[in-house]
Amino acid sequence: MNKNHEIQNSLADSGEQNLYMIKVARENGALAVKLVGAGGGGTIIALTLEPERTIRALKEAGAETFVEFAPDPEGVKVEEEKALKSEVVL
Repeated sequence: MNKNHEIQNSLADSGEQNLYMIKVARENGALAVKLVGAGGGGTIIALTLEPERTIRALKEAGAETFVEFAPDPEGVKVEEEKALKSEVVL
């Protein structure tokens, strides 16, 4: 994620506010941070083992909206798909 951000930023400036939020996240527990999408929209994604710390710092820096994701401890589940039987009544 960090390398991807470096590449994105080398191709086109990520914007002062985006770069600031990325810096804040990294300085407050984020292991990796990058822009989401093409950049310029003010959305970043951060991988952190300290979500409370990272979110608190980003809020203090002016971030407004957060969407938290956590991996499912059970992992991926494969469910068997059952074929539907069609009945024809004459």
